[in-house]
Amino acid sequence: MTGSQIVLEGFGEQIISRLNRGMDNQGIGFRRLRRKLLRQEQSHYAFGLRMLEQQTSSAANVERIPDLAADYLQQVHSIIDEMSDVFYSLDEDPGEYRADLLDNLPDWIRGSCT
Repeated sequence: MTGSQIVLEGFGEQIISRLNRGMDNQGIGFRRLRRKLLRQEQSHYAFGLRMLEQQTSSAANVERIPDLAADYLQQVHSIIDEMSDVFYSLDEDPGEYRADLLDNLPDWIRGSCT
């Protein structure tokens, strides 16, 4: 559950943020709805971070986190691979999504999963 909050919700936030910028640049509507969705993703991500920080109070949990995070990161990498044609059609680089996701993870997760 917490892994999905961190990795998958973080990825969702990233996609919505980038799409919002592109849609704003193109003058595409639904701005309030898009902003609401983005705030929800940001909230889910922040919740996951708080939960993960609480869970890392024990050494046993800290040791499990890299394995759990790696599973979710693999899911995101698979999604990016499957959606690469969509990203390219939107003039987006799938590699940038991977890099941004890793850059936005907490250091103690990122270092163990890259």
